[in-house]
Amino acid sequence: MIEAISNKLAIAIKSASKNEQASVAVIRFGLILIINTIIIVISCFVLGLILGKLAEVMLALLSFAALRSVSGGFHLKSNMACIVLSVCTMIAIPFVPLTRTINLSLTVASLLLILIYAPSNIEKQTRVPERYFFAFKIISLLIASTNLFLQTDVMALAFFIQSLSLIRKRR
Repeated sequence: MIEAISNKLAIAIKSASKNEQASVAVIRFGLILIINTIIIVISCFVLGLILGKLAEVMLALLSFAALRSVSGGFHLKSNMACIVLSVCTMIAIPFVPLTRTINLSLTVASLLLILIYAPSNIEKQTRVPERYFFAFKIISLLIASTNLFLQTDVMALAFFIQSLSLIRKRR
């Protein structure tokens, strides 16, 4: 569904703008990303509001997205699966209480996973040359390390789940 809508929009944008340099495929890819993001954010907002956990759900989403944007991670094959998994995960995070020890353990585990695996699977997602990927690792470590000071359960879980998505099977 999202692919079909994005394809129609991409064709319309390409035909409406004669000077547009990007191909329909590139425009479609960008539109899919935008539509996915909008659906996830709106769904999380509405469900967070309904469940009385709006601030926590938005913190989970922001924490996860901030780390994912620089660390990369596993991509699901289906856009709908991505939306459903993302929304369900962000909605569930605020309902998982952690002890102080588990919070710290998850944060440290996240940092170790980032140190070992980040950035992961971003080669086709960015135009940044590979020689700068080390900077992505440092930024990812800095983002995740914020929870060493803030010690919020929501951030510990969001960072840990995102860090798990960095692990790639070696072939």
